[in-house]
Amino acid sequence: MFNKDIYLKVYADNSWELYNKNSLEICSESHSQYLQIFRMVFSFKNYSNLLIIGGGDFQLATEIGLEAPLGSSITIVDPVIHSYTPFVKYYVEDLDQIQLQDSLNHSNVTFNYIESIFSAAYPKLKNNKYEKIVIDCSEEINSDTSEIYKSKTFIKQLYSLLSDKGLLYIYIPPRAIFMKNELEKYFRLVDSYSKHIDAWKETATFYEFIKV
Repeated sequence: MFNKDIYLKVYADNSWELYNKNSLEICSESHSQYLQIFRMVFSFKNYSNLLIIGGGDFQLATEIGLEAPLGSSITIVDPVIHSYTPFVKYYVEDLDQIQLQDSLNHSNVTFNYIESIFSAAYPKLKNNKYEKIVIDCSEEINSDTSEIYKSKTFIKQLYSLLSDKGLLYIYIPPRAIFMKNELEKYFRLVDSYSKHIDAWKETATFYEFIKV
């Protein structure tokens, strides 16, 4: 699938930058730092049904999938999932292993892909309960992500999708930090971890909430 908004720049020193709608999404200097933040907060254990909203670049899905419990199910909702596929090889170090596992049908995880904005996907999700939900959206708030970072309805829908005592993990861009107050009306903050990402020239933070 061709998408003119998602493109890769590769430089003479083999460094690279991946853009979505002219916004820097991932680069060779940032993606490992971003995953480090997530690993500090996220627990890979004790779930069988997980939902990722955003994350179409497969950074987090791959990281989770490699250590997920046997028989787990991961659903990814992102409007441009397949547009990232040609570029995944640049930042997923274990891609060959994952592809081999899939071809042999030995993978621990069942992946379900919904290529859609969240509001359009919600009717397909609303009868499910997820033990863990991860929000991993683009840094710039654009037409695809404004319904997430600017909508109180979205937070109520998250609450309905999360199982009792379920955990919510969310990356909140600095420009959307006001969202934290809205989340705390429905969830209790458990933990957070921040790291300054030099390539982005800002501090990125993952938050962990529990449904109470």
